[in-house]
Amino acid sequence: MAFQLTHRDEQTLFALHKLPLTSQQLFRLSQTFSRAFPSERVLRRRMKRLEEEEVVRRFYYAFPAAGRNPAYWRLTRQSYRLINGLTGEAPLPKRSFFSPMGVSLHFHTHRVAEVVVEMLVNASKNGFTTNELSVEKSLALQQGEWITPDATLALQTREGRQYRFFIELDTASERVATKQRLPSSIQKKLEFYERYRLTSPDPFRVLFVATSSKQRALNILHFGAGLTNNQSAQSIYAAHLPEVLASSDCLTNSVFYNHRLEPTCLVPAQNRTCKPTIKTRKNRIMAELNEREFEPLVPVIRQLISS
Repeated sequence: MAFQLTHRDEQTLFALHKLPLTSQQLFRLSQTFSRAFPSERVLRRRMKRLEEEEVVRRFYYAFPAAGRNPAYWRLTRQSYRLINGLTGEAPLPKRSFFSPMGVSLHFHTHRVAEVVVEMLVNASKNGFTTNELSVEKSLALQQGEWITPDATLALQTREGRQYRFFIELDTASERVATKQRLPSSIQKKLEFYERYRLTSPDPFRVLFVATSSKQRALNILHFGAGLTNNQSAQSIYAAHLPEVLASSDCLTNSVFYNHRLEPTCLVPAQNRTCKPTIKTRKNRIMAELNEREFEPLVPVIRQLISS
């Protein structure tokens, strides 16, 4: 019997067309498919069959996870031609698109995929439509200046309102700002997005996701807030990656922080307004104390607040 791709296979290939994904990431993302995989075991079995048919290729990340190096999947030239409707001598992407990634890119690519999958799953859960998804696609200003966000994502509500996000993963490999002659990459990005905000006809939000610490995310926000005189038009948000992944909904829960260092949600959930995680003055005080690690004083101050 001749091998045939199912509709779910096609959705899997379209996902891999955007970025490399592990089996675990694909299983989570399948919640957005017309028919999700019932288990990760079933997904792995199907991916093995696709690999045998030379539709996908399997490579391995250089870092361990759960006691072993996780595998990630990429398209082959055959499947790329198939999902893009290419025939004959139609041009293909560079050879690196189908080859294993360089080791230096492993951590960054895996974490970007984690953020993108988390946002797509929650967008689908809230009834948003994904209008745009691109990874490492250059963004240009009219003056010829350009930058490459790690990912771009546009979501649309049932009422037609659109939210556009530029995702930047920060691994703390560069200083947020420096007094040297050449500014750091973080500083360049913040300055670029501020200029882009002034020229772009469409509103957007830039999401810096820090892998190292929550304080790193807040430092980026603090520096970015000083680059604009219009605080009401601030478009920079930041969060700590573990908090994004641990949240039940990283879009409608208050996981990200705005330029005032306040927790805020990125989009209002359908049929309800956006509610902050910390609701009362008492909770805000206690949260700040816990964040500053004043553990010995917490019981005493809790008693003073309640009295």
